[in-house]
This record gives sequence, C-alpha cells and structure tokens, in this order.
Amino acid sequence: MRTGAMRGKDYHLSRPESPFGISIHLLLIGLYLALTLGMTYPVANNLFTRLPVWSHDGLQNYWNLWWFKTALMDLGTNPLFTNQLFHPVGTTLTAHTLAPYNGLIGIPLQALFGLMAAFNILYLSTFVLSGYGMHLLIHHLTKNHAAAFVGALIFAFSPYHMMHAQNHLHLMTIQYIPLFALYLVRLSENPCTKNGIAAGIFMALTALCSWNYFLFFLIFILVFMISVFANERTKVINLSFIRGLCWLGGVCFVIISPFLIPLARDILTGTVDIAGERFARAASADLAAYFVPSNLHPLWGGNSVFQKMYTSFAGGLSEGTVAFGYAALALAGVALLRSGWRNIYIWVITLATFMALSLGPDLQIFGEEYLGFTRLPYNWFIQNTPFLKGARIPARFAVMASLAISVLAGWGMKSLLDNLKPNKKTMLIAGATALILFEFQAVHPSIPVSIPKPYTYFAQDSEAYAVLEVPVGLPQNASWYMAYQTAHRKPIISGYISRVVSKSWKFIENDPFVRLLHFPERITSETINTKPAGLIKHKIKYVLVHKTKEFYEFLDNPYFDHTKVRYARGKRKKIFLKNIHELLLKHTKRSPLSSDNIIVYQVY
Repeated sequence: MRTGAMRGKDYHLSRPESPFGISIHLLLIGLYLALTLGMTYPVANNLFTRLPVWSHDGLQNYWNLWWFKTALMDLGTNPLFTNQLFHPVGTTLTAHTLAPYNGLIGIPLQALFGLMAAFNILYLSTFVLSGYGMHLLIHHLTKNHAAAFVGALIFAFSPYHMMHAQNHLHLMTIQYIPLFALYLVRLSENPCTKNGIAAGIFMALTALCSWNYFLFFLIFILVFMISVFANERTKVINLSFIRGLCWLGGVCFVIISPFLIPLARDILTGTVDIAGERFARAASADLAAYFVPSNLHPLWGGNSVFQKMYTSFAGGLSEGTVAFGYAALALAGVALLRSGWRNIYIWVITLATFMALSLGPDLQIFGEEYLGFTRLPYNWFIQNTPFLKGARIPARFAVMASLAISVLAGWGMKSLLDNLKPNKKTMLIAGATALILFEFQAVHPSIPVSIPKPYTYFAQDSEAYAVLEVPVGLPQNASWYMAYQTAHRKPIISGYISRVVSKSWKFIENDPFVRLLHFPERITSETINTKPAGLIKHKIKYVLVHKTKEFYEFLDNPYFDHTKVRYARGKRKKIFLKNIHELLLKHTKRSPLSSDNIIVYQVY
C-alpha cells in the first residue's frame, strides 16, 4: 500500500481523464471479456438455449430475475412480496436472495434478449468486471499493469468464483468487492468526500447482490481501520477520514434502505428467521481445501484420489471449494518475503482474518475435527455480533480471503518483475498467466429449460387461476416449478426461497387434500373421500403430477412434518403414484393437456 497522502492528479489508471486513459480501460475490459469467453466456454455459445447451472439454487436465481421484472414492469407491485409462490398465502422476499442489483440490470436485458440470455449475460459480466475491478485495485497499489493483470486473473477466475457460478448468481456477483476496497484505500490516502461517496456506492451495489457480502464489508472496514491504526494511525485519526466514512455509510444506507428497512422490519417482527448457526459446522471451509486443487478442473476433478479429498471436506463441493491455486500461493509467498510490510500489511491481516472466519466454529482438516481448536474466531463473532448470524455459511468468508491473496500475488509479481530484464519479464508474465489459467480451468454444467406442453397452454390461457404440482415442492422440485412458472405465469402452491417464512406453508400444512398429496402413504380407503374444497375455494384449477424419477428422489419437506426422510424409488414410487392418481380420479377429471411425463387433472 502506498504511504502518504494521494494527490488529486495521481489517479493513473483508475481515473481516465484522457482519450489514452479511456482507451486503456476499454482495452482491459476487452481483454477480460476474451479471457472470460474462453474460461467459461461454452456458456456464450448457449446464450439463448441453456442455463450454466446444475441444481435448484441456480433455477431459483433464474426465477429471481423473472420475478423482479414481472413485479415492477408488468404487475406494478413491490418485488419484496409475491403471491406467485405459496398460493394463496404468498410470501415475503425481504430475506430471500433476490439480488435487486441483478434484478434491476436484468430488466432491460430481458426486454432486449429474453430471460435466459439476460441470465447468461449477467453471469459472464461478473468475470469480466471482477477482473477489471481487481486490475484497478492492484494497479493503484503497485503501479504495475503486469502485476495487476496476474492478480486480477486470480480473483476473477478463482475456484470460489467458478464454483458459485454453478448455482449462485447473487454470490458470483463479486465485481464490486475490489472497487470498494480500492476506494476505501483511497479514502485513507486522500480523505475526501468523493472517495467516501464512491466507496459507499460500491458497498451498496455489493449489498444489493448479497447481504452476506455486506456483512463481510462491515468486518473488512473494521479490520482495515485497526490495521491502519496500528501501523499508520495518522491516516485514520483525522477529521477528514471520519467525514469520508460518514459519507460512505450515508450514501450506502440511502441506496440500500428500500430493501434494508423492510428486511429489518421482518426480522424484528419475527416474520423471517435469518439465524443459521445450525448450518455453520457443515458449511465451513476445510483448512485443507485452501491447498488442494479445485474439483472443478477437467483433469483432476474426476480423479479418484482427489475425489476422496473433495468429498471429505466440510462444506461439501458447493460451499467447500475455496482453493487459492499454487501460483497464487507462490506469488503471495514472494510478497511476504520481498514486498515490505508497509505495502502488504492490510492484505496479510485481511487474509488471516477471513480465512479464520471461513473455518467456522471448529477446525476441520480433511473432514476431521481437531477438538483442541474448538474456539475459532467464528464462535466469538456469532456470540457477540448477532447480525452475523445471517451469514449462516462460514465458507463464504473465503471471498474476502480471495481478495487478499490476489492483492498479495500482485505484489509478489511486481517484486519479481522489478529485478528482471525485459525479455525475462515477458517470459515470467506469460508463464504465470498460463499456469493460473490452467489451474483455474473448470467444467461448466448447463441445463436446457424446455417448457412441457401443459405450461404452454397455461401461458396462452388468460383466465386467472393457480396450479398445484405433485410432488409438493421441495428444493429440487419447487425450483423446477418456479422455472416453469416463468413461462406460464400462474401462481403455484409451493416454492423455494432462501429464508423460511413459516406462515407461507400454512395452506400446505392445513389443507387436508393437499396434505394427502404430499404424504401419499396416508391415502387409504377412508381418507380417499377427502374433498378438494380448498382447491376450489382458492381457484386452483389444475393438479399436475410429475412422473419422472428425479421428482421422487426426496419427498420429505424440511419446513414441516420432518420427522423422517422419505425416499420414493422403484416399487415405493409406483405405490405413491397409484395412491395419488386414485385420489385425484375420485375428485377431479384427467385433462387432455397431459404429456408423457406430466399427468394433468382439472379441478371442478
């Protein structure tokens, strides 16, 4: 980090005031775009046909984009509440991973290109802008484009980023993290209103992607101030810096308040439950996972030796993929040895802090708990900072560790380049680039979201009614129902949101007919006479019974009556379907809208 106050003219790359400066920015964006297209192949080739996701969380994020536009542009309603899910009760979405930033940006993209392309464009943009933002940060610190480029690659294409790209559009939207850090650094160097406002804007944009990252920023600000105070206290003990922090907080609050205030209201009234301590141990980063190559790699990802390691990690594959990469570790090691404490101390402390928090309540190495380390920092934070309970998955703290390791790698690269002749510099840059890009190669799964025949009919039908889908929705089921809803636009009975709203399940819990559909083993000669009065009352016109096995792998609903886990495979699935069809045939009429994999019943 630079020492001394930053002069207004000394903005270099980060404030392009000349055509040449603008050209550099455009060149950088083009460079990171080209790298993104290669590293995420074949996402761009499937822009209009496939989603680069593999599970229910990805489909949930797909629905989020659709709902935000539908609420604001089509229905003229508040997107923080929906009647499209959990009909007829509806649900608040204040604590849901709605990601208003993506929702707002997605509105014009959907208008121009359609929903699927909008999702994919937002997906690709996170890599381009993450690389660009990190380049600006490291260049500001090191004044070296090559070092900035290498560090930016580490951040933009990190295994953390690549893994969350598989499912979590909101969590992969990390592009404003380095820009927030950049302007916080600038604020300490040149305490002025402009830097405070800029930092506040980037903090707000990140918060509107993920409340988790907003909480991480609060911790980062604290770590930053303590670190600077301990080493260069005059930077933070002055009225100008405090005034800049006030601008940062004020601007951020103004931008996020339309979403933060309803969230705070729902938390205080008990409408939503954000506490997630029960996830902490199972969703922590494994210490070994930081030093093992990513399981997403096409070569070693399928290797049996590595697979044993991956499956042993706490957090599983989805949350436990936090590897730094060996090139990043080597360059960070060089920085520790050669870059000077005053340049790197903030980033070393940030790295240590967020790595420690990501490990969760107990130290785990290859899945083994080390009971002598049961009081890790996460325990103190959970007990003393209630707001942190909303960050229920400790492994996600790794994103800030990724920020720090990228900066350190940039400093390490600069220190190596400073002592080399031009021809050797070129070889080093090329070698480091090739190694990083090789290490961070990842297989990108994708799925088509084809719309079955019944839903195309619902989409064309102007009548107002709801549909009930069986099995009654669990994450892997309800997420598909939500994806289909983006086409047919009718309310559905279930849903899958990131924070449980217990009252939204009341209809499913209390309606006798719906409960029989959810628990088909309870359909007997006595209960089969149960009338679908609730369906008629709430204008639920169609019941759709899915036949494909994927919908019957896991039938227990985690939100109620979860005394047992019920799998329905083979003979048991046949019995379940037989009972469901007998109940529906007694009280409804089979519809000609049925397809090969979906049987449709119409309620009269």
